[in-house]
Amino acid sequence: MLGHSAGSFVCGRLLTELRQRDLKARSCTLFAPACELKFALDHFKPAIEGNDLPRSAFRIHLLSDRVELDDTVGPYQKSLLYPVSRALDRWRKTPLLGLVNAFDGDRATEEYWHSDMVETWVKQWQQFFWQGDVPRGFADQDSAAPGGQLQILGAPKVSVGPKNIKNSHGCFDNSIDIISKTVETIIGGKLRRRSSIWNIERQCRTEAS
Repeated sequence: MLGHSAGSFVCGRLLTELRQRDLKARSCTLFAPACELKFALDHFKPAIEGNDLPRSAFRIHLLSDRVELDDTVGPYQKSLLYPVSRALDRWRKTPLLGLVNAFDGDRATEEYWHSDMVETWVKQWQQFFWQGDVPRGFADQDSAAPGGQLQILGAPKVSVGPKNIKNSHGCFDNSIDIISKTVETIIGGKLRRRSSIWNIERQCRTEAS
């Protein structure tokens, strides 16, 4: 299954429904998920711990905090998830699964999150996700995070084939590299070749036949 932004709510609830019916999911990939960490703890965590979703096939793609802050939503000079976390959710500074700060051990503090949620949401999620020592100091770096399950988009642009576009909250499903990796997770193997974003669907159909 695949969810972008608010699509993470659909994926999480679907995983819970599958568990209740003794069904399993082969993979789950999320692009900049807009759900709260509490939602992730209630839905994604039980599915993985119950072996209803392979941990190795649970992938999250998100922006580095530097890119997140360089993005814009209308007059708000940050990406979409920042106004959601700081102004549109139930509490100011609500921890969201799609913000890289939610994964960085150095940022499990009241400076970044609502004080009531640091221990109960942020640290619990980090311990579950990283399964041991929580890595620190990577949220602002324009490089990949430690571990393959979390993929951080830190470069200023992504390739969509004939051109490059600026990184933003909405760019994930346009990136050849990200979509190719996602398809490989879904099919459980490598694509024979990578082409433009418009040919990936046709390529997948050929390989599946």
